Amino acid sequence: MPPSLYNEWWKRHAIRDVEPNVAAMYLTSKEVYDFLGKIGLDKPGERESIITVAGQFDIGVPWDRAFVGAARAGRIMGTPVDASYWISRSAFYPAVIFANPALNENGITLINGSKSTRTATGLLRILKPSQDEKFTYPILNSFMTYCYRFNERASSYWGFNYTTASGITPFDQPSMNPIDNNVLAKYGKYGSYWPDLTEPEVIPFYLRKSGYEIAFTTNFTATMDDLNRGVIAWFETTHGWHRNSGSIAFWNPYGAPGFAGINISLPTVEPNPWRGYEIYLPGWLDGSTEEPDVLSQSKKLGIDIVPAKLSDLPMSKYLPIIRKTGYDGVVITVLFGRLRTKDYTGYEIDEALDNIHSCGFNAGSCLISNTYLHLTLIRHGSVYQVIDPWETSWYAAFATEMFARDLALGKTVGEAFTNSILHTGVGFITKQWWWDIKENLCYFGDPDLRMWSPTYNWEKPESMAKGMVDGHAPFGATEYPHEAKKGEYSLYVLGTIIILFAVAGGYFGIKYKKWRIWKAKH
Repeated sequence: MPPSLYNEWWKRHAIRDVEPNVAAMYLTSKEVYDFLGKIGLDKPGERESIITVAGQFDIGVPWDRAFVGAARAGRIMGTPVDASYWISRSAFYPAVIFANPALNENGITLINGSKSTRTATGLLRILKPSQDEKFTYPILNSFMTYCYRFNERASSYWGFNYTTASGITPFDQPSMNPIDNNVLAKYGKYGSYWPDLTEPEVIPFYLRKSGYEIAFTTNFTATMDDLNRGVIAWFETTHGWHRNSGSIAFWNPYGAPGFAGINISLPTVEPNPWRGYEIYLPGWLDGSTEEPDVLSQSKKLGIDIVPAKLSDLPMSKYLPIIRKTGYDGVVITVLFGRLRTKDYTGYEIDEALDNIHSCGFNAGSCLISNTYLHLTLIRHGSVYQVIDPWETSWYAAFATEMFARDLALGKTVGEAFTNSILHTGVGFITKQWWWDIKENLCYFGDPDLRMWSPTYNWEKPESMAKGMVDGHAPFGATEYPHEAKKGEYSLYVLGTIIILFAVAGGYFGIKYKKWRIWKAKH
């Protein structure tokens, strides 16, 4: 049976040494859907919702990714206690989300990142410091490593324009949907276009269409603090790793151990920028939040050593060495770009988090699903996670942008995830073949969940005032209408005993009388 194939494959490859085989994913998912069709559960032309409630070694993780396109697939995982808790949180989400401080109509105070620029002399100038600011209905964005103006600028460096699996050429191709109007206006392109791969600007653009306000953090302490204070969802893009409980990289300007435990994080004067940026050399070639993409990957060596800003110099096209420079469209890639980051493990995140109040989680990090880090987010209250078990290519930037866009269009979380990943990756069961096999984000949670937003909202249930929802007490019972009063229990017991003795006495009395009559006759 297909589940056993997924199980055996995952047991062998849970160390994340390979991605699932495309042919196997197609053949096994087709077998499942053939069975669903035979029993009448596959409705032609419709996407069903499939929720798998099972641990990763009960049904392997590739199972969830295989159905994307034919279904809105979601997974509830963890121990039986985790699964029960998660199912309850999902079922009661329309009510329990109002326990999140982020839904306070008067707003909430969160840490917001700083803004900076480089002067002509190369000095870093802070335009706005990182500070506490007030937000109404906030979502937290943490962009440490991300794509930036990919088709607009990086296409010149790489020599091609990226086109999605759905046939869209970001930045260049017009859109017929008014929701995309002026998404590229910052760069002088007005009207409706499909957005470029620039998560820190495009994702907030669409989230604001849903009525959210956006807080930005990049360092670990500020991010954990904001999650504890209360946000409706957390979107992050950064490097991830699955070993040692799982880990993700945060901005770290203080010289603490960085990637692979080596002390390579160089000091800066900006401890919590609103988005991460690259380092080159102190001075004009270095980065800032205004221009983060200053270090490009070498086309020959594959490591980030090319000074991107040299391509802006006059006559750069005519100088033999400088004309080979340019912007690679990816901020903080593989080696030197990580000089300002530090990896934090699932254990450290577990220690730092309190209750995150049904916060959603959308991650652009590689390899972090089905780790202790993932389970930590669930146990601290995350209601859904869009998260990758395997490596994630940088083209997932467009998928994450489309996820935010679909939320703004009123889609459920499962619909938004399904539509978004089909823009950039393989649709196994739908036979959408594509070259980028590293687009395997999976959805964990109820695919029919609708995330609360100011645009697509609902009223707080009246029964919430008493902590009750349809007779249930998701926050703990405060009233016990059938509680026995003091002294009543012993009276009930005594009365029951007397009645039992009376009935028993009557019964045996009748039996004894009948026995005496029978004995007299014989």
